[in-house]
Amino acid sequence: MPGITGTEVLSYKPQGIPAPLVGSVRVTVPPEKKIIDAVVERACDVPNRKRTELVITITDGNATLHRVDSGCPSNTIDLAAVFEDMREANPTGYVWLGESHTSDDILVSDYETAPYDDDPDYETATSWMTTVAAVYRNAGATSIRMDVRDVVISSAPATEHLATIEALTSLSADYQLEQLWLTPDSLVVKSPSESAAAVLTTAVDEERAFEDHDTEVTALPLWSFGGTVTAPMIRVADAAAELGATEMSVDRRSNLRVLAPSVEAVSAWSERLAAANSEGVRVELTTVDGYRSFEVLINDPALVITAEQNPYPMWVDWYQRIAEVSPKSREIRGTIRFSTDQIVVFRPDETEVASITAVVEQIAEEDGHITYQVGGPLETRY
Repeated sequence: MPGITGTEVLSYKPQGIPAPLVGSVRVTVPPEKKIIDAVVERACDVPNRKRTELVITITDGNATLHRVDSGCPSNTIDLAAVFEDMREANPTGYVWLGESHTSDDILVSDYETAPYDDDPDYETATSWMTTVAAVYRNAGATSIRMDVRDVVISSAPATEHLATIEALTSLSADYQLEQLWLTPDSLVVKSPSESAAAVLTTAVDEERAFEDHDTEVTALPLWSFGGTVTAPMIRVADAAAELGATEMSVDRRSNLRVLAPSVEAVSAWSERLAAANSEGVRVELTTVDGYRSFEVLINDPALVITAEQNPYPMWVDWYQRIAEVSPKSREIRGTIRFSTDQIVVFRPDETEVASITAVVEQIAEEDGHITYQVGGPLETRY
């Protein structure tokens, strides 16, 4: 086809399972709408294309935009316009637009190794905002979900988030935004220091584009691993920080995970966090007690702790009863995991299985509905 500057073809068959051959075709083109539309049209004419991924790479040698699709590409976003807008704001911009595996959204990500991995100028949300705005400005009503380095934006038609994103882009020119999480009704911005957060809070409060959002600016040591941080989470995390918590994170299920310094602290902290949790945040308290870990099943509904419903003191009591019959030292650290209806003791020492089982049986009898498992390798908590 005229205008294409490069092609790359990869085919493979997944190992270990009976599966058909699948393939990937990468086509490199200049930022010209006519050429991009022609590539899409040609790809859609190919029969039996469902097992072939098409990657359209638009580049001028500096800025790069990738569009990934399976089957016939959805060309609802003007890729040439996105590229030009992105390049104008950021001459070395780099982004992937792909299909979400769980919805009809366009997923915006920094998939694969971007050329700025070791560049300190690309370590914050501020460095991403011009690229983010370029995508949303040209996406129309397309539903987009964004998960790039330090920027997480929940699924919504691009038009619903555009005014907020434009305002954030303007703010990022004057203030350092380390991370940000945006949903239709919540906005959390992470600032590099308490003093910077205080100044940024004033600017956020004065921005009319954020009036419909529950907003929080924070400098807490809080990181996200695939989950969206919300303003109510920050208020619970603030309470945890006041207690002395230094390690907090949000997982892909949007649980607020807080590492406590001891098992005893788990019980005391849970009461303080439950009092601060008026908006239904799932709080996962955990700790490492020498050679054992205290854990909870992270999809347990009981993690939404309140002053009226807080199972942590009970779980800590059970943990301590089990720990009393465990050896003082061991080569492999064990884990005791609790949930609403189960206790699981992973990797117990062979010499302690009988004594632990007796204690857990007694707990189950007292509780009336708890099941239990003693032994076995460490399993996923999902």
